[in-house]
Amino acid sequence: MTQSPQPTDAPPPPMMPPPGSDDLAEALPDEVLILLHPGLGQTAADAIARDYAMGLAETIPLTILGTEAYRLLIVQTRPIGPLVDLLNLDPRIQIAQPNYRYRTMQTQPAPAGPLRQYALERLQAEQANRIARGQGVRVAVIDTRIDASHPALAGRLAGVIDVMGLAERDPGQHGTALAGIIAADGRLRGIAPQVQLLSVQAFTPDPKQAGSSTSSSDKIARAIDVAVDQGARVLNLSFAGPSDPIVGRMVRRSYERGAVIVAAVGNDGQEKTRFPAAFAEVIAVTATDARDRLYTQANRGSFVGVAAPGVDIVTTGPGGTFQSLSGTSMAAAYVSGVAALLLERNPGLTPAEVRALIEGSAQDLGAPGRDSEFGSGRVDAFRAVSRNGQTSQKPPAAK
Repeated sequence: MTQSPQPTDAPPPPMMPPPGSDDLAEALPDEVLILLHPGLGQTAADAIARDYAMGLAETIPLTILGTEAYRLLIVQTRPIGPLVDLLNLDPRIQIAQPNYRYRTMQTQPAPAGPLRQYALERLQAEQANRIARGQGVRVAVIDTRIDASHPALAGRLAGVIDVMGLAERDPGQHGTALAGIIAADGRLRGIAPQVQLLSVQAFTPDPKQAGSSTSSSDKIARAIDVAVDQGARVLNLSFAGPSDPIVGRMVRRSYERGAVIVAAVGNDGQEKTRFPAAFAEVIAVTATDARDRLYTQANRGSFVGVAAPGVDIVTTGPGGTFQSLSGTSMAAAYVSGVAALLLERNPGLTPAEVRALIEGSAQDLGAPGRDSEFGSGRVDAFRAVSRNGQTSQKPPAAK
């Protein structure tokens, strides 16, 4: 039996350049986030808000970091870039940054046609599911709210958490679509139909862009924190935005605690590095079609890890419906499901081992070897699971 790859050292902490003009264009215009040095808390945050003529809007608990972030409102119109630079010189402040926007990665939903799922064929899902179905593995979908009442998702939700503080409880198209790709069971099949889904609502529909939803750095950081604290072994992050120091720190801590983190490379259709996919701890996923061609809108770059089907994907929609979507979001969800299959088979795998199995068993596409379009190639669930020997190990203990 082939042995699992040996654990590798965790990647170095992400290096965060100061925000550039492109990043600032994706920031909320009147907010900043700060992390304080250890030992400082609410009193210091209040003082900082007064010193810089800002308002303290929210304290954000980040349990897995053992600290809080603070969201400050700019009450007098000032450019964010120079203000963040000034705050980062304050000896009380560990990190100051803009509150960035993140956007989900899919096309406008369309009604589904016949429920032929070419993606499962390309991934060899049927063969993989004879070995593992994701049983008992908790996968957090950090996104819009999943429609827990959808018949194809019956019994799959382990919990629903809202970090937005919304009175509106309607399920979202995007989160429900990802849930179906991962866990649907019935006429429509997910890649890991026995996982436990954790729906973490951190996005809301964007009225300015049909079919898209948006969130911000503070909500993403809180959502990751809650998901890991609730025992998620896989985090599905089907969204993209700028480089973000606080989100980067949350990603690294989640990785250290044993969470496999999967993210979409983005749908800008160009050579462009997007986050959280580009953080070193993350499996960055691009999208392919039924003929293994690259999705035309997929981003490219050295950060691309693997490819998975993501074009014309038939999946679940709100209200018991089915829908067809394209985007790197869809591809990332398939890879999250494959990670769950591996973790059911061998709960003791580290995130580095899961990544090595997924990338090492991928079917090479494009230029020979790893490349900036397809990464290591299109994921093959059966090959990955077959290479992963079952053990009696327990999941890594939280640090």
